[in-house]
Amino acid sequence: MDLLHSGLPESGSFEDILLKIARNAIGAELGYPEKILPDHPNLHCFGATFVTLSLNGDLRGCIGSLLPVRPLEEDIRENARNAAFRDPRFFPLAAHEWKFLKIGISLLSPPEELFFNNLDDLAEQISEKREGLFLKWEHRSATYLPEVWEMISDPGMFLEELLKKGHIPADAKPPGLRAFGYSSTVIKES
Repeated sequence: MDLLHSGLPESGSFEDILLKIARNAIGAELGYPEKILPDHPNLHCFGATFVTLSLNGDLRGCIGSLLPVRPLEEDIRENARNAAFRDPRFFPLAAHEWKFLKIGISLLSPPEELFFNNLDDLAEQISEKREGLFLKWEHRSATYLPEVWEMISDPGMFLEELLKKGHIPADAKPPGLRAFGYSSTVIKES
């Protein structure tokens, strides 16, 4: 089901609600009053999201869910709070950063397993679709959203950097190494 475009009365209204849910969740943690938002039936459908925060064009936090394990509204709230205050790469968001913060939300499709013989084969497969990629090996895992292709356009480098991110050895082979592709619909504050 396309949560973003099903049954919308006007273009952009559902997108605005999603962004405001994320902003409300972060603001509440900083002590700001939450704004009352309209309800929408799709908010109660299960969905997988990533919330990406930027400050002055630089990444400030990014946390998400690869699988739809809770209603969309809850997933966005939880991921927004985690991106702002629990991303281990950054200090928790400070109140003085609030008004400069830009929020992006990626609505993810269900991941589909990719079958490959070796890393060269996998790199060739991902070069065609330019999807998000989730790698799993033993107890380690890592993902890059489809948007990362804008920064790392070479498939070999994309895969190499993702392996490093997950602390997965570059010589890991299937069937121990598993890969999943997914697409996303991105909405951002302007």
